[in-house]
Amino acid sequence: MATATVQHPTPTPSFSPQPLNNGPTTAASTTAPSKTPQDVDTILNYYLPNADGSPPHPTYVDKPETYFRSPEPHPVTVRDVSGRESEYTLDGNGFQFYKHVSTEKEFVDEEKIKEKYYAETEQLLKDA
Repeated sequence: MATATVQHPTPTPSFSPQPLNNGPTTAASTTAPSKTPQDVDTILNYYLPNADGSPPHPTYVDKPETYFRSPEPHPVTVRDVSGRESEYTLDGNGFQFYKHVSTEKEFVDEEKIKEKYYAETEQLLKDA
């Protein structure tokens, strides 16, 4: 019986870690250090379509023989956009950042979530 293998991305940082400044505060060290982008080179595995064009077979719980599909690796760089969030728009990039602080903080009461948080999220999407 064949066994399934799991492929995990192996990130290769393309940045130099910045040391933490835990020493005494001086006039020179009170300014915030400039943050450098922390891009990550990795591989994303996409499933290949079936050769005959048919849809993929369904996956069933506790039936590992249904989990296998041929992967196709794609090397990518995941970009750190910190500080440049406003440069990305839904129309131009397919995603955007929208700053919002939710009124829901606990996420424990299912009825409260449905009543308040869902409506809040719906309005947020309309506003965006």
